[in-house]
Amino acid sequence: MVAPLRIGLAGLGTVGAAVARLIEQEAGSFPLRCGRPVEVVAVTARSRSKKRDLGSRSLRWASDPVALATDPGVDVLV
Repeated sequence: MVAPLRIGLAGLGTVGAAVARLIEQEAGSFPLRCGRPVEVVAVTARSRSKKRDLGSRSLRWASDPVALATDPGVDVLV
């Protein structure tokens, strides 16, 4: 099996949260369309305590976008 494309999201506002939900909803179609799974593995946002509707997954939090950009566990930063 091909390793998933690991995405880091900088920001979980309206757009960032929608991107995370869309990636989760379309998870089954990514291997067919992209040739490999795609998953959000880490995030950063101004407020970690703000309530967000991102499902039951636990996401790894980075301290800031620069830390997320240099994280070796992230392939793509959005």
